[in-house]
Amino acid sequence: MQSPMLASWDNVTVVTQNVDDYHQCAGSSPVYTVHGNHIHSSCQACGEQVITEGLFFIIEDGEIPYCACGGVYKPNITFFGEMLPEYNGTEFVKVMSEVNLVLVLGTSLAVYPTASLPEYRPWNARLVVINRDPTPLNHEAQLVINEDLCEVMEKLTSNPWSFHLQAL
Repeated sequence: MQSPMLASWDNVTVVTQNVDDYHQCAGSSPVYTVHGNHIHSSCQACGEQVITEGLFFIIEDGEIPYCACGGVYKPNITFFGEMLPEYNGTEFVKVMSEVNLVLVLGTSLAVYPTASLPEYRPWNARLVVINRDPTPLNHEAQLVINEDLCEVMEKLTSNPWSFHLQAL
């Protein structure tokens, strides 16, 4: 679950592969969702958009949510094996080119194109990697913590000073 800690920082932009909208619920803004999010669903036939939550009662009854046109509603997310929707990748690159700190949190950096985004950071931008397993960028990072992200965030939010001293 996304901690509101990042949302409380000034001038934070989130670029995520997650589709769960936790960053938005925590108050982060702006949030760039590379794989979309489940807030809205679209009819696969006519393109009409609805709020996904309004379809829950249909899905919970084991039914398929149909649009008035007869098409099926699908959440506005990219499922495994699907092509990413067309988007302007230069927007993500622009965001990354203006940062002074990149936090790589809970990702193996194995899924492209998102995995390449940290490479667009300025030469003097700091890089922090927190992930259970090593990533291809560990050797470039100023700080690497190879632990479970949820456990690290829990320690950090409950007692940031002791965690900081342990990380050093």
